[in-house]
Amino acid sequence: MKKIVILASNPQGTSRLRLDKEVREIYEGLQRSQWRKHFDIESRWAVRPRDIHRVLLDIRPQIVHFCGHGEGDAGLVLENNVGELQFVGTEALSGLFKLFADSVECVILNACYSQKQADVITQHINYVIGMNQAVQDPVAIDFAVGFYDGLGSGLTIKQAFEIGLAAIQPNSSISTRKLIPEHSWENETDSEAQSHFMPILRTKAGLGEYTDPANYIGTVWTQIIPELSNANKRHLITIKWASLEGFWQWQQTRVIPEGGLLLCYQKRNKDVFPRTTIVSPLSEIYEDGVVSISNATKVINGHLEEPATAFREEINSKWQEIKY
Repeated sequence: MKKIVILASNPQGTSRLRLDKEVREIYEGLQRSQWRKHFDIESRWAVRPRDIHRVLLDIRPQIVHFCGHGEGDAGLVLENNVGELQFVGTEALSGLFKLFADSVECVILNACYSQKQADVITQHINYVIGMNQAVQDPVAIDFAVGFYDGLGSGLTIKQAFEIGLAAIQPNSSISTRKLIPEHSWENETDSEAQSHFMPILRTKAGLGEYTDPANYIGTVWTQIIPELSNANKRHLITIKWASLEGFWQWQQTRVIPEGGLLLCYQKRNKDVFPRTTIVSPLSEIYEDGVVSISNATKVINGHLEEPATAFREEINSKWQEIKY
């Protein structure tokens, strides 16, 4: 299950935006999508700077979507405690997302001139989408709807980004997501107005194969550290894995040595975190009749950088599709 949180802010004294329409369209698009059961979406309104870290702590989302005004170097426009505008700067945003880099996979900044924030946040987050120019309100909504329609159809972030670009329709509305529009759009043609706006997808430096999410395969692992009384005994290990193609399970018995067991296997970017691991001792094998593992036994799921200790074993087969 991927968690999506939408952060909306339109303070007093700033031009009115149809953020309610954007959120509604995203909700409806995901609800009608083929993979709706794989997404859980929540929204927060009138967002203040403190609300960002609170929602990241409480929800632990994989996708964070901001919609509202942007001011380039000044940052994103949020609210203070009385509803007036308050900027949150680029470095502050980058430092915050650095703390949640293990859970947040993608950040969407659907606001004017937010490419500046995207360029910095991508030091810590794999995928960040920002806007390189002032963006008209209806066009920003078109992009968001296309992007989430793509995700809801099982596409990768990169593929969904392309769908979002294709969904953009020319619109001559004068409402932009810049705090104070520099000029009116009224005298421009549709093609000229659209040329001011281009969503930019930034990927984290050093991702390498991650830049093609459809093809990426990387190593992930589950580390099992037994309590001493259960060491060197056989256990039934079950790893359950959710992907956009369905639900999968690996289940076998293994002897867990005293130093721990490290099970390594593969992940594609379209596979969904988190996975669950269940470890049960086989009481019929035990001379002491143990029927459960105490809280001292640890199960740790991770990816990319493997622990240096524990007995390592590759899992290359025997994944079975399961139905719920």
